Order: sequence, then structure tokens, then C-alpha cells
Amino acid sequence: MSAKSARYSKKANEIKSRRAKLCGAALAVLACFAVFFAIANIINPRREFSDAENRNLKTMPPLNFENFSDGSFFDEAFAAYSDQFVFRDAFIGIKSQAELLSGDYMENGVMIGSDGYLFPTPETPDTDKTESIVQAVNKFSKEHDGVNYTFLLAPCSTAVLTDKLPATASVRDQMVDINSFGEGLNGSVSFINAGDILSGHTDEYIYYRTDHHWTSKGAYYVFSESAKTMGIEDMKEPDEHKVSDSFFGTMASQSGVYTDADSISIYDYKDVPDNYVVNINSGEKRTASVFDSEKLQEKDKYQVFMGGNHPIAEIVTQSDTGKVLLMFKDSYANSFVQFLYPYYDKIIIIDPRYYYDDPGQLMGLENVTDVMFLYSANILFKDASLVDCLGV
Repeated sequence: MSAKSARYSKKANEIKSRRAKLCGAALAVLACFAVFFAIANIINPRREFSDAENRNLKTMPPLNFENFSDGSFFDEAFAAYSDQFVFRDAFIGIKSQAELLSGDYMENGVMIGSDGYLFPTPETPDTDKTESIVQAVNKFSKEHDGVNYTFLLAPCSTAVLTDKLPATASVRDQMVDINSFGEGLNGSVSFINAGDILSGHTDEYIYYRTDHHWTSKGAYYVFSESAKTMGIEDMKEPDEHKVSDSFFGTMASQSGVYTDADSISIYDYKDVPDNYVVNINSGEKRTASVFDSEKLQEKDKYQVFMGGNHPIAEIVTQSDTGKVLLMFKDSYANSFVQFLYPYYDKIIIIDPRYYYDDPGQLMGLENVTDVMFLYSANILFKDASLVDCLGV
């Protein structure tokens, strides 16, 4: 063998040796990672709820002959392993940010818009379901006449902040769906499309960037411009107070994309006595405020309004107006209630998703003078609990 061939052979052997060492090192690192994650997943505490995703997590199912034989045990076990995987929240965030950098504007049903806004996908109404809601409301208003009825339906941010949507996004026009719903209500029910009001304030902070709710400012604009329709006169001017600037809501949880944190503000009336009492779930909890400041320490800070959702809540005031309001609502109403207490002697708030008694009985027992339905379109168009609640 020539000297030159020997040198080439020696060089090739050196390269082969280095590659073997690198491969061995890589395999050792992978093995260490595998062992680490195996041990970590064993000792990792089981979680029942994910604050980051705002949902219940699956846990390992019990093993029995039935679920083993039909294979369901393995499906449930795999889902539980996925939900309980160590560092799951961090991996979801990394995945979402990578897809965001790649130019993908949709993540788990959430559209990523400009200025840090995350947008929900507008619900497509189920014609039969919405028609049943309209018929139930119309029948209820006829059976309990002599009362001032208002139906306020709010669009999601996607329908209002259209200039912040991704340039290539194609979304359903929810404003058309809302107006179509309102056209079916009878003449005794005053209908308000909140989008008509909010569309005049698109340059202001009327929806949260990372949550599906409107802000207190958005709710106030709708209240102030709907007050006359609701029969409210002698409007009072509330003061705004910021209570948090570190809120990440449902859109961030659903998508795993955490843009700029939202701020939360509350409103109160400095010239109105606030000596009212809030009874939640028929006395299960009593408080002297429509705000629950303890919720500001939790993941879902929107619960600062009314402490979240409850089957029934009552606000008893000393306003001496002679008016009693019965409200059927979803969570959009929670931040709307803060503007109402000076105008009614009592406000009874029902969430039909959790309330199973007969609201018709309350009409006579409480001498109700006003009834309000306040919903977000995305909830109303996919939930028929209001029909069951009205029981008509």
C-alpha cells in the first residue's frame, strides 16, 4: 500500500471512529432522556385540571375484563398518558409558537390575529335549535305578559374586530345570524344586537385579546346604549378601576398561544350607596359585592365578576325603584351585572345550564317587572338549555 493510500485509510478510520463515538453519545443522551421522562412520568403528580388549557384532564382508567376485552382501556389509557405527560403545558406552548412562526394563523380552532388578538370561530347556528329557542321565548313572554322583555345577543370578537383578523381568514358573518334570530321574536320582546353598538368602538378595548368575553368597557357601551330599551331612566355614571393586568383567558388556554396579557377593570358608582346583598345559590354564599377579588389570584380571573357562573344568584338592593329584574344568561352577563344594581330593588340571575327549577313560579312570587335574556351568540347557537329551563 502506498503512503498516500495509507494516509487516506487512516483518515477514513478516524472519521468512522468519530462517527461511532458521536452515535454512541447520541444514543446515550436519548437513553438518558427516555429514562428521565419515564421516571418523571411515574413520579409526576396526577392532575385533574389544567389551568393552562382550562379543562379537566383524563386520568388512568381502572382495568377490568370489559374494557380490556373491547380495547377501550387502551384508548383511555393513551389519552390519560397524553394528558398527564410531564411538562405537557410547556410542550404545548412550544408547539403553538413554532406553528405561529411558520405562518399558520389557526391553532386548535383559534385564529391568531393582529395586535395580540386571539379569535374564536363563530358558531354555525343549528336551525332547529335556534327556532326552538325563539318559540320558547315567545311563548314564555305570552304566558307572563305585562312585563318588559329584552333579549340582548352579543357577537364574538370575530364578528366585530374584523380589521384584526388574519388577512386570509374566511369566517361566518355572525351579525347576520344574530339579526336573523332577532327577527323571529314576537313584538313583546325588544331585541338588541350588541354588535351594532360595539361596531362603533372597534378602536377601543371592548374585547379581551386572549379571552372570549367582552371587557367591562365593551359591556358598559352596550348597557349605556341599551338602557332606554330596558326601561332604565336617569342614568348614573360609574367609575372605572383596573384590578388586574395579568389575565390570560380561554382563547390562550385553548390555543396554547400566549400573547400580551389582558387587563381587567371593574366599574362602581361613587354616588350610589353600595349597601346591597348578593345571595348565591339560595343562600349557599352571601356577600356584599358583585365582585369576588379572590378570583384575581386564580387562572380564570374573569370570575372576579359574580364569582363565576351559578345556577341562581339574587342581588337585593335598597334602590327603592319598585322594579324586579329576572335575567336568563350565560357568562357574558357576569360583567354586565355590575351596571344594573342601582336600577332595581332585586335582580334574580339564572344560568339555564345549571338551573333546574321552574322560573315561571318566580315571576309571580317575586313580582317580576322586567325580564332580560343576555347571551353570547357562540353559546346560544350551540346550547338549548334555555328551552328546557323555560319549560314551555
